[in-house]
Amino acid sequence: MNELLSNFGYYTEHTDAQLIKLANQYLNTIPESEIEAYYNEVATRQLELSESIAEHQKKIEQFNFYLLPKHIIQFITDSKSNQKSNDFILNGLFERGIDENMAYIILGKMYDYFEEMSQKNADLIFSGLPMLVAGIAINVLPISKNQHLAIIVIAYCLMVIGIVRMLHGYSNKRRYEKMMGEEKVQKVQ
Repeated sequence: MNELLSNFGYYTEHTDAQLIKLANQYLNTIPESEIEAYYNEVATRQLELSESIAEHQKKIEQFNFYLLPKHIIQFITDSKSNQKSNDFILNGLFERGIDENMAYIILGKMYDYFEEMSQKNADLIFSGLPMLVAGIAINVLPISKNQHLAIIVIAYCLMVIGIVRMLHGYSNKRRYEKMMGEEKVQKVQ
């Protein structure tokens, strides 16, 4: 996490410029417990922000990772897979035409996206399991000689598809969990 952000625990000790910079860049990453203190200090000093706090909060709440272009999502996941820093990702988002406020919102929502993708891949694992079990069950059922070949083909197809889904889900789940772990470490720093 940015060192500037971690120093904003006591907002009264900071300049107006620092408070405005916080609003413009890091507001979406302030812990819930500190937001009220921040808002109170801004109101006390009667600072003018580029957008209202309510508008900024609305942007954060309405943000959906899936509305980003696929090349942006791919850049973020590839960067995290290659253990690139959040500063590297931020600069890459700027180079790809993402405005500053949106780039910081994206950084703040990355962990949630990785967590959601990890859960989707866990679901994929469990959707492949019934296919595998069904294929095995069909193979052990007694069948008449006329239907034997078609049923065996179907059973093996179910088993292969089930195994592929489970392996795909498992490998992607591990990948997203690894990125989540790295994101937790960077948030702590």
